[in-house]
Amino acid sequence: AFALLKASDFDVVALGWKLADASNAVAGLAVAPASVVGGAPATGTVTLALPAPAGGAVVALVSAAAAVAVPPSLAIAAAETSGTFPIATTAVAAMTATTLSASYGGVTKTATLLVTPVAPALATFSVAPSSVRGGASAVAIVTLSAPAAAGGTTVTLATSNAKVASMPATVVVPEGGS
Repeated sequence: AFALLKASDFDVVALGWKLADASNAVAGLAVAPASVVGGAPATGTVTLALPAPAGGAVVALVSAAAAVAVPPSLAIAAAETSGTFPIATTAVAAMTATTLSASYGGVTKTATLLVTPVAPALATFSVAPSSVRGGASAVAIVTLSAPAAAGGTTVTLATSNAKVASMPATVVVPEGGS
């Protein structure tokens, strides 16, 4: 036979844990600047919906591309609502849009960082042969510091004495060429 039990028939034992505040979560993720040249840094900012609890909040961070590195997590101090983290980038051959993610409290927010290739610069300019007799030809060679961008890279040429040496005003290095 079963007896009717009441709440007062049981002892309450404190287990030393508390339910997490489910209402606190990542409210936003921002990246500044939104676009960088590969190799340049950026800064990420995570915002929480509420101040971080006692002991702080640890927000998980992820980058979707190898060319963009973020720390694995960001610690936001107790009572603070936001924190910043460094973003490191490496050189890329083509424009790369990377998704960054911040997760806390069961919520994930994302932001996009655009990494662009380093613009090629003129590395060398040479003429071969270095001297010629009047009326003879020489070849000018331009070399870029990096592969030419999509659509090619235009190099402007000039001479200090157009009566002695003539050349086109520009030369286009084809895409991918250097």
